[in-house]
Amino acid sequence: MFDKQILNHIKGCTVAIGLIGKGSSFPFQICGSGFIVSPKGYVMTAAHVSDACLDAIAKWRAAFRFEFERAVFFAKRAPDGKFHFYAARIEPRVFRPSMIQKPQGYSMPDDIDVVVYNIGQKTEVPLDHLETADPSDIEMYEEVAMASYPNGSQSMNWAANSGIGRRISPVIQFGRVGNVKYQ
Repeated sequence: MFDKQILNHIKGCTVAIGLIGKGSSFPFQICGSGFIVSPKGYVMTAAHVSDACLDAIAKWRAAFRFEFERAVFFAKRAPDGKFHFYAARIEPRVFRPSMIQKPQGYSMPDDIDVVVYNIGQKTEVPLDHLETADPSDIEMYEEVAMASYPNGSQSMNWAANSGIGRRISPVIQFGRVGNVKYQ
């Protein structure tokens, strides 16, 4: 069973990723989830989430003739017990790893579904971040937890009168490690 502090830490490191209007901090669209992986503001997400943001920017720019930017969104509980909502613009430059050269006989895709962003501004709150474990410490069938904002705006919804209610905390899912392979 997971410790409540660990689960709250995982949730605190999880961000929604989407669009804001240029110069705004109000979320326009949520495209997926990511995790803060460094106190310096590095955010890791799936490349398909990054691609969804770029596609949405092109779509909405054409429809509204308005400029949009990628951003991360997260909520933090203040000492007074209330949640505060934050948005931080993402730097346009990203790191997206890929294989430089495929090994002979390699038939899998050579692009890796990972992107690393950098939050482009100082935030007014300290950033919780995930620390990775040594892969050799992971056991087969070990319990794991994951936090995310599945289905975009349905799981991060800041409007109380939306019909589904206000949701600002990521969804927690549990599972077990199904395959461990070390090289």
